[in-house]
Amino acid sequence: MISIRIHFITTLYHMVLPHFTIWYRHITIWYSVVISIYI
Repeated sequence: MISIRIHFITTLYHMVLPHFTIWYRHITIWYSVVISIYI
C-alpha cells in the first residue's frame, strides 16, 4: 500500500515537474520582455 502510494507520488511529480519548469521559463522570459519594454 505504501509503495503504491510512493510510486503514485513519484509519477505525479515526474509528470508535473517538466510542465512547471517550462511554465517558469516562459514566465521569466515574458517578465524580462515586459521589463525591457517598460524601461
